[in-house]
Amino acid sequence: MLRFAVRWALLFGAGGVVGLLLPDFRYTYWVLLTIAIVARPTFAVTQHRNLQRIKGTVMGLLICLPLIYFFHNTWILLAIAMLTLYGFFLFNQPNYTISVLFITITAIVLLNIHQGAFSELLGSRAAFTLLGAALAILGWFLVPVKQGRQFSKLARSVVEANREYLEVIVKGIDNRVDNSQEVRLARKRAHAALASFSDAFNQLRREPGNSRNAWTRELEFQAIGYRANSLVVGIALSVSGRRSGANALLQIHLRIDYVRSLLGNWKNYNSNDQDTSYIGTTTAYWDQRKYVAFSWSTAGIAVAVGNNFVDIYTGSL
Repeated sequence: MLRFAVRWALLFGAGGVVGLLLPDFRYTYWVLLTIAIVARPTFAVTQHRNLQRIKGTVMGLLICLPLIYFFHNTWILLAIAMLTLYGFFLFNQPNYTISVLFITITAIVLLNIHQGAFSELLGSRAAFTLLGAALAILGWFLVPVKQGRQFSKLARSVVEANREYLEVIVKGIDNRVDNSQEVRLARKRAHAALASFSDAFNQLRREPGNSRNAWTRELEFQAIGYRANSLVVGIALSVSGRRSGANALLQIHLRIDYVRSLLGNWKNYNSNDQDTSYIGTTTAYWDQRKYVAFSWSTAGIAVAVGNNFVDIYTGSL
């Protein structure tokens, strides 16, 4: 966050300079407002907010043209401004583009009632919004916050969270106690770790210069992570379903051993900005006289066997 704080300081300084250089324009603060709204630590989010801000502003300005031209009654314009202000709050979270459209109409209509100079309002809103958006993107290139810096940490958290989730289930089985609340909390942490990793990975792929990378190993890790988590959830459901009998218990323990082996492949996972790899391979071996293998899904999964990959058997219990 320190780099992002430095970037914000530089951007607000640049926006302040714009205001000093253009003293005759009354709405230079829209540059600062745009920076505050769209500038985010990561490039992907900043770019997305930028596009939403620009599209919403342009659409709002286009709607303002006929509104101001056809409606001259102040009370009608105030009613329109009230409705659009309500629309701004209504869509602020679910759809920021529509929210910007409504607040643009509100601002232009009210400022036109108060000060007039409709053409200046339209030009200033468009120009200073675009300038603020451009500065927000430029700021990322000057002081970037790259997802690769924390990618390895997030990958390890996926492994650890799923391992802890599994061990909580095993503890309940071994001690023959109902620890469903602890299992739910562990499941929540595991899902949160996967979500954080996937979000960071998606943003990493959208950073400038990364679009041409194949990301084969990272995609492999992500896929195996979700499948391993699904398998642990299946174990938890089997336990909570009070399955009994020697065969059911054996199946549960086979799954537990398999997931432990799978998670063991990840403990040396490492990442370095643009290069990530899996290190080490271990495999769960089954008594083929009783079980051919273990299958995660009806379709199964086959992953290439190699020094840097996990080999996963297919079959069914």
